[in-house]
Formats: sequence, C-alpha cells, structure tokens
Amino acid sequence: MKTANWACSTGPRALPKIEYIPVGSTGNPANPRSRSARMTMHVEREQLADAHSTARQQLLALRNYDHWTGQLASSPLCTAAAVSALVLAERHVDDTPEDGSLLKNSWHSGMLVRSELSELLSNSLRWLAQKQNEDGGWGDADFGQSTLAATIMVKAAFHLTGVPAKYADLLHSADGYIEAQGGIAGLKKQFADDKPFVAAILSVCAMAGNISWRKVPSLPFEWACLPNSCYRLRAIRGFRYSLPLIISVGQAKHHNSPSRNPVAKWIRHQAESSSHNALARVQSCDGSFSASMLYTSFVIACLASQEQADTPIVRRGINFLLGSMRSHGSWAVCPDRDVSNTVLAIQALDWDFNESLGSRDGNPTPASEATLSWLLSAQLSDNHSSLSGEGGWPSSNSPGAMPNSFDTAGALLNLADWRGHWPRSRTAQVTGAALDGIRWLLKRQNRDGGWALAFRGSGKSAWESSSTDVTSQSMLALNAWKKILRQTAASHPLIRAIERGLLKGLAYLNSNQRPDGCWWPRWSGNELHPQRANPVVGTTQVLRVFNEMQVWQTTTAQLAVRWLSDVQYPAGGWGAVCVPERKRPPQSKAEDSEEHLTGSVEETSLAIEALLPFSSRSLSAQKSVEDGLYWLVGAISAVPALDPALVAFYPPKVWYYDPLLNRCLAVRALAVACQASRVKSTEVDAVSA
Repeated sequence: MKTANWACSTGPRALPKIEYIPVGSTGNPANPRSRSARMTMHVEREQLADAHSTARQQLLALRNYDHWTGQLASSPLCTAAAVSALVLAERHVDDTPEDGSLLKNSWHSGMLVRSELSELLSNSLRWLAQKQNEDGGWGDADFGQSTLAATIMVKAAFHLTGVPAKYADLLHSADGYIEAQGGIAGLKKQFADDKPFVAAILSVCAMAGNISWRKVPSLPFEWACLPNSCYRLRAIRGFRYSLPLIISVGQAKHHNSPSRNPVAKWIRHQAESSSHNALARVQSCDGSFSASMLYTSFVIACLASQEQADTPIVRRGINFLLGSMRSHGSWAVCPDRDVSNTVLAIQALDWDFNESLGSRDGNPTPASEATLSWLLSAQLSDNHSSLSGEGGWPSSNSPGAMPNSFDTAGALLNLADWRGHWPRSRTAQVTGAALDGIRWLLKRQNRDGGWALAFRGSGKSAWESSSTDVTSQSMLALNAWKKILRQTAASHPLIRAIERGLLKGLAYLNSNQRPDGCWWPRWSGNELHPQRANPVVGTTQVLRVFNEMQVWQTTTAQLAVRWLSDVQYPAGGWGAVCVPERKRPPQSKAEDSEEHLTGSVEETSLAIEALLPFSSRSLSAQKSVEDGLYWLVGAISAVPALDPALVAFYPPKVWYYDPLLNRCLAVRALAVACQASRVKSTEVDAVSA
C-alpha cells in the first residue's frame, strides 16, 4: 500500500503567532464549541483556512446528491476468488445464446456465452499478472503489500483457468513467497479466529488441485437446519454471521471428502437439503451474500464443485459478480461503503453542506434534509435483517449488508449533531431512530466491557470479540446521546443503561492499554508496522473518548498523550510507528531526508484531532499539534488530490483502502483547528504530559 510522502511546499520562514483555543470547557477539553481552555500556537491563520477550504470543497464535490459513495480499491484477492468461481461454473455456460452475442444481451436464464466469459477472464488474469509484487506475492488491495491469503488464492485461480504454463515464472515466484510465509500452516495461524474464511480459501485450493480435500477443515453446516431462535445462543452467534461460508464450504467438504465418522456422515447427508434452503434464504435480492464479492465468490465456487452450478443460487450469484466486475477485469472487496463514507463526511462537514462555509442559518438546508432522509433510510429493520434485529446501520447500502457497531455508532453521532444544530427539526423521527440504534448498540457490549463489531459473544470469532476501536466509537455515540437525553428526558430508562455501559467501557479501555501507553485496534492497520497494527489510530480513538468523558487528567490518558507525541515523525506527520531520533521544528523540514517525510494524511489528521484538546496543558502536545498542522497543511497544498494511505480490515485481516477516508479525516481535523483559532487565549499552562 502506498504511504504518502509529502514535504511541505514552503521553505523555512518565521511563522507569525496566532492565538488558539483548544477544544474544551472549564478544564474539560471535550467540546470543540467551548471556548474556555486556552493555548497559543504558531500556525499561519490564512494557510490553515485555505487548506481547510480546499479539502472541504474537494469533499463537497464528491457528494452524490444526498450521500457520498466513493470507490474501494480493486483487490487481487477478490479478483482471484471471482475468477475461480466463474471458471468452476463455466461448464454450464451456453454456447448458443438466443439474444445475440453482446455481453449485455447474452445472459439468458443464468447462462453466459463461453467465448465472452473466456475473454472476461483473460482480462482478469492479465490484470492479476500485472499486480504481482517483487517478492512474488499479491496484496489484498491494489498496490498493497503481499499477503499469504491473496497469493494462495491467485495461484489457485491461475491453476483453475488451465493456463499455468503461460505464467510459469510468475507462479514459481509465488511458490517461493508462499513457502517463505509458512504455507497452509501460516495461513491458519494468521486467521486463527476466522476458521470459515481459512476453510473457504483452502477449499478453492483443493478445487484447483493444489492441496488435498483432507486438508480443508470441516464446518458444521448442519447447524443451519436449526431454527432461527437458536441463533440467539451466545455460542453460535458468530456462526450466524458467517453462515454463507459455513454452509457452502461445509457442503463442498462433505461432498468431496466425507467424514470417516459414520454418524457425522449420516447427519450431514440428511442436512444437505435443509442447509441448501437456508443458504437460499440468506442470499440477497441482488444475488450477493453479506454484500461481499469475496463471500459470494466462495459460495459459487463451492456449489459449483458439487455440480450445482445450474441452481438459482449460483445463477444469481454469477449475475452479481458479472455486474460488479470493473472495466479492467478486477473486483473490489465489497460493492460499496456508502454508509461509512456518508457518516464520515457528515462528521467532517458538521451538517454544513453549503458552498460558503459558515453560511448555515437557523434551519436545515434542503441538502441537509436530503442527507438526513438517506441516513435514516439506511438504518436496518427486521425486514432488512433477520440476523441482527432492528436498529443498526451497516457499512454498505447494498442489499444483504450486515449492521455493525462501528457504523451504527457513527450514525448516532450524526443524529446527535443534528439535534444539536436543529433541536426542533424532525425531532421525533431523529430521536426514534437514535433510540433504536442505542438499544441495538447496548446489546453488543460484551461482559468484559468492550464492544463487539456484530454480536455479543464469547470472543471466539472476530465478529464477537471486543476491540478498542469499536468500543471507543460506541462510547462516543452513547455519551453524546446520554447528554441529549438528560436535557430532554431526564427520567428516560436508557440513561441508566448507557451510564452502566460507559463505566464498563472505560474499565475495558484502561485494562487494554499497552505498557508503552498505546492501544491496538482490531479493524485498522498499517502495512508498514512490523505487526501490521495501527496503534496511532487505536490511541487517537481512545483519547477522543477520554476527552469527551472528562477523564483526560488520568495517568492512563497522560501516558497515551506522551506516547502519541513521541512517535510523531520529525517532519510533523504520523504513520507507521517509529521513535524519531530527534524532533525538529517546522523550519527545518525542507532539509529532511526522504525517509523522514513519510506519513499519512489519515493518521496525522486523527492525531491532531486527538492531541488538540491537551495542547493547553502540555507543551509537548502543543508542539506536536503545531508540527502536525504544518505537515498537514503542506500536504494538502502540495498536491491536487490526496492519495489514500491508511488501510483497514474487512473481513478480519483482509486489507482494503478507501480514497474518501483521507479527505473526511483531513477536513474534520482542520475544522477543529480552525475553530480553535478564532478566540484569543492566554499563554499555555505547562503541565508535563
């Protein structure tokens, strides 16, 4: 994955003082609209305002009437999975179409002209061949560093197409990378908490003849025959989330390599028909499974290996894949992240979608009204999702997308901001949706006090494991609505439930701080980090919670502030964690070597926003924010568009990046900094952080 290497475009100069006010109130730096805690910083006011305006206009230009869309990076992993699925289903392709030879007219009753499909797959193979990295592997995302899962899948795809000889050198290099990473054993170790995903990859390898079916783990697809009420049991909630993989891969394993236990073999044989019906029920109307190209490809491949490629499930799935293919023959990890992108954009713009910043009057604009309606329509109900209940928001607006805690919390923050700006506008509708979301979110808190992404559970799967990033986002949303409910309905029963949840959440965050003062998130990473973690993102998320909940004076918070300041690059940005040998003032940035200029807009923006509230009480935090703003302003001024650098996981440990993310985070950080600069302040009160 590319990491932005931007130098500030301006040379050394004396920066005039402007007086800053950090976010905070009466000793609490939580509220960015409060103006009592004060500090002084050295940043050019006009340059800061220009950078904010530039980034803001770029973000507004990407608005698609009532929401934001964006396009995820193409994925060699997903492309290999889709190619494998289409190749395995090719035996049922019709050579004599009835509606002509054009691709758009050749899909008839689930059939595609073989020559046209072969041409599409050839384009995909050429694209994959071009994306091989120097080490012989492929990345999960375009331009990403090599991963074992992607490389194994690409190798299987080439073998399934029957053209491995044409790419002999390419595959030989891939074998060297796979062996160096530990092969199948390394794959199982990497995805130890996601057995269905490992089984799906290995099943495709078995179909390609690369491994024996005996090496593919067995999955309990017979559990799909249980009634829906059984999925409320904590032990199998995570199973329910991975149901498409468990059924399809489990059936493929049973078909190609039945259990040697006669009882288990008989039970699974009896469950084949019922589990197949269960699989049909969870297929979305667009033909996908869980709104994922990856999951859909695995299901199609596994059913095709059982000679079921002519079933309605496979036909609908193939139609979905063909409709999702990009012009150069690749696929992304999922169709879209419209809800996530819209939630982030609203947070960055604070519901102000006017071209002229600050022109918002006392009533919401038609643009704001339209976006609110879109956001409310994205909330899932029982009609949308029988797996997770009503009230949550998914990351995607595609049919079949599952609700998750992170995006639900983000939407709740948007609704809380709406209530703050326009408390009398659509009050009942906004509050009703928020209360449903709060109830949904509270049910995802685990016994350890943390929040899981999808289900409360034992933590045996990634979907039900507590994580600091999901916990932080959930606590921010619940704390915001606790304040609103106290003001409007002081006796509301949810207030007590929220308070209990927040106290448990704080205990969870305190107990999960690492010895050096940082936190590691589960759902974000940095490919340049030795363990591919992203402690900068994890730490900034927790610090936002401490700011909002007025626990910023604790030893835990101060240790985190010190850590975040210490890992800042000498050039002023943040990225993959390193400890600089020295920290230099902004005036010397032009003399920095290339290695010292590495950083990302995403991580730098988050770090600035997290440290700004502490600037009035910590000289080191003030210096870090000052240098970070200098770097961020220079990055935005130096290039017309910001390249994405930060990557995240979906599903666990599968990398992707979203080009819209850096714009949203940059606008949000610069908006907070601009707002802080509007009021005169006193000198900083130096408190060691």
